[in-house]
Amino acid sequence: MINSFFRKLSSPKVTIRWSKDIPVYKLNAVLSEKTEYLYCFIQKRSFLFFSTYKLLYVGMAYKQSIEQRLKTHHKLPTVVKKKKFGSSIMLRFGTVSSNTKITESLVKAIEGILIFVHKPPYNLTERSTYRNKEVVITNRGKYRPMRKKISLR
Repeated sequence: MINSFFRKLSSPKVTIRWSKDIPVYKLNAVLSEKTEYLYCFIQKRSFLFFSTYKLLYVGMAYKQSIEQRLKTHHKLPTVVKKKKFGSSIMLRFGTVSSNTKITESLVKAIEGILIFVHKPPYNLTERSTYRNKEVVITNRGKYRPMRKKISLR
């Protein structure tokens, strides 16, 4: 009991501020922006009588521009080609802030937790098990269909 109390105190607390939807065809407008701890998140938006969202892929960029990351991004063309009739592929970017120093291992841990919890179909790693840091994540902005608060203990 005491150990779990101290673990909660020492676990990094992270906030991810998600952007609005950016259609993939407008991606060139944001490619040159350089943001250090940026996540990219690909989702599918279906239009019938209402909008539904499905998380397709979670990725990370660490000390890279969006353009640098997506040039080496092997999943983006696959996801875009799998578009179904009546849907659009959208991108959202999340800026990470934390109560601790943001390192590459922390950003990888956050990515792993998001994949483990939400199980996007185009992410193959971290889907069945997660063995990394304990991190408390709060999503802000346009984060749905992801959960607002995530904490793996």
